[in-house]
Amino acid sequence: MTDHTLRSRRLLATLLLVTLGACRTSTPAASAPRGTPAIDPDLAVLAPTTSDVPRPTATAKAATVLSLVELRACAVRVVDLDRSDGLIKAERSRVERERMRSERLKDSLEIVRPFVNTKSKAAVDAFNQRIDGQRSDQQAVDAATERLNRSVTEDGSSRAAFSAACGARPYRRSQNASLPPALRAAIDKNSCAGFVPVRDR
Repeated sequence: MTDHTLRSRRLLATLLLVTLGACRTSTPAASAPRGTPAIDPDLAVLAPTTSDVPRPTATAKAATVLSLVELRACAVRVVDLDRSDGLIKAERSRVERERMRSERLKDSLEIVRPFVNTKSKAAVDAFNQRIDGQRSDQQAVDAATERLNRSVTEDGSSRAAFSAACGARPYRRSQNASLPPALRAAIDKNSCAGFVPVRDR
C-alpha cells in the first residue's frame, strides 16, 4: 500500500467521523418570532354587530380590552337592543294586521258602492259614514307606520353606536362571569369565536 493510498483512507475516515458527529447533534427547537402576541384563553371577542345573521369567526379590533365598566355598559346596550327588537317586531306585526284590515274594508266598500241607493239620504249617509270610518282607520295606520319607521331608525342608530363602542372588542371572560346573569347571558349571546392579538390594559 502506497503512502498516497494511506493518506486518502485517513482523510476519508476523518470526514466520516465529522459527519457522524454532526448527525448526533440535536437540532434546536424553532422559537416564535419576536413580537408574536401570546394567546390569552381568558380573552373573547364581542360580535361586530347585534344582527341575527350568523357571524363568522372574527378577529378583534386593534384596541384595548374592555374594562369591567365598559363590558357592563356593552351588556346593557345588548339588553336594550334585544328589547327594542322585540317591540319593533311586535309593532310591525300589529301595523301590518291593521293595514290589511283597512285595505279589506276599503275593498269591500268599493264592492258595495254601486249598490247604494243614491235616492235614499239615509242609505247614502250610512255609506258615507262607513267611508269616513275607513279613512280614519287608514290615517291611524299611516300614523302608526310613521312611528314604526322612527323606531326602526332609532334602533339602527343604537346598533351603530353599539358597533362603534363594543363591536369586535375583546373582553375578559372572568370579568363577564362577575356580571349579573342577564347581562352575562347578553354578552355570551353576542360573542363570536376569534383571535385576540391585542394589547391589554
